[in-house]
Amino acid sequence: MQSLGVFFDTIIICSATAFVILLTDVYTTVGDNVDGVALTQESLSLLVGNWAVPFIAIAIFFFSFTSLVGNYYYGETNLAFIKEGTIWLQVYRVAVMGMIIFGSLAGYARLGSSRRVYGVYDCRQFNCDSNDWSNFVCCYK
Repeated sequence: MQSLGVFFDTIIICSATAFVILLTDVYTTVGDNVDGVALTQESLSLLVGNWAVPFIAIAIFFFSFTSLVGNYYYGETNLAFIKEGTIWLQVYRVAVMGMIIFGSLAGYARLGSSRRVYGVYDCRQFNCDSNDWSNFVCCYK
């Protein structure tokens, strides 16, 4: 089921986002200060109206939240398979919370004042990368 999620994220969502941006000339007219999600919001608002800006923000929030919860579950399940005992799970939980806080603050400090809302998305990617080691170990145990 996880491979279906990767397919959906990569092929469907990323391709649709690219087509929306390419259908408008926003990427050539707004300058260098708009990129990433703001570029997608601007492009989609030109195509379907102003309701697209809050829609994309809400969609990014839910995508980030469900990714954090899903990756936390994968990591905890892998850790329970590798190690027995609750001490390792407690260490993992504290580490995940630390990574979420670090990822959010690192994104917050890096982004400009109008784009700070997307720091949660940055911490989702940081959390995904941190769970790769447990998936690797479980495959070879």
